[in-house]
Amino acid sequence: MSTAGDLPFADHSQDLILSSFLFDRLDNPAAVLTEMHRILKPTGRLILVSPLNFNQASLWRALYPPSKMQHCLLSIGFEILEWKDEFHLEEPLDLRGNFICWKCLALVACKIS
Repeated sequence: MSTAGDLPFADHSQDLILSSFLFDRLDNPAAVLTEMHRILKPTGRLILVSPLNFNQASLWRALYPPSKMQHCLLSIGFEILEWKDEFHLEEPLDLRGNFICWKCLALVACKIS
């Protein structure tokens, strides 16, 4: 069984990776970004949306505020094409109209190296 840190794809084989509400649940998000970079084709795109609501204090220190996340992506070899760290997303809870509003980071990045 593969995990996010060991994706079952060949190097440089994917045009696009979409990650939604996963990033802040990972034990080692930086390693997963590196794995995503490995499987993307040159100029492949990463689209990521996450509330950055980490479970571990060490991840808060490493990747928050969002500028730390941006530095991580750049150091791995991504170019940031679009960046919104105040992206609000409403998640419906029931038929009565209740919802949770998540303040998320939303980004599009391109593999450059």
